[in-house]
Amino acid sequence: QLSFGPLYIEDVGLGGEGDRQPPRLDFISSGNFEISGFKAAMQGLRVGVPVTYPTDWSQYTIDLDGFAIDYTGGVKIDGGFLKDEIDGIVNYTGVGIVSSAKFSLGALGSYAQIVIEGQDSTSMFIFGVLNAPLGGVPAFFIEGIAAGFAYNRSLDIPGIEDVADFPLVKGVAEGSFTEGEDPMDALIKLNSVIKPQIGNYWFAAGLKFSSYQLIDTTALLFLSFGKD
Repeated sequence: QLSFGPLYIEDVGLGGEGDRQPPRLDFISSGNFEISGFKAAMQGLRVGVPVTYPTDWSQYTIDLDGFAIDYTGGVKIDGGFLKDEIDGIVNYTGVGIVSSAKFSLGALGSYAQIVIEGQDSTSMFIFGVLNAPLGGVPAFFIEGIAAGFAYNRSLDIPGIEDVADFPLVKGVAEGSFTEGEDPMDALIKLNSVIKPQIGNYWFAAGLKFSSYQLIDTTALLFLSFGKD
């Protein structure tokens, strides 16, 4: 662990890719940077150096497992990206949230390529939430809306005791998909319940409303179809 002013390096490691041509030596690191209300963190930065051609810059490789950003100023901006692998399928998942005292606007999604019978097939989903006083009558005052869809993605609906912690429900109810959690951990959790699966599709619609400023209600409806 090293610190250079606002730069903090959490860990540094070495790895090898002897089965590649040319063979590569990987330098791996994770860390974060923080200054004046802005914080950025990276996870699993890999720089591959060709052992036999170290001066050939075209042979170098760069990869990143994930990053997160956080800015607090006139508005608050949170974002994150994660590259991970589930059942041999590489997922690219991202989240972004812009919020202030009066509103929050967030979106998250994931993309993967599935190979089936020698053909590439896209797997993806996207889900967006707007939390803001949108209007209505005192008995039914709308404070948030949400919508999303998925293509070639399964959806594991939680039991009633875990509904409040379900990432999509948290997005509608709290205006944040990652509140109180490390952004990388939150995205990993998300990918564990919304996985690439050929032939599965779903749509989602959500609503948050209050009644006489005494009762707050969050409703999220899913319509899922395709293979079992």
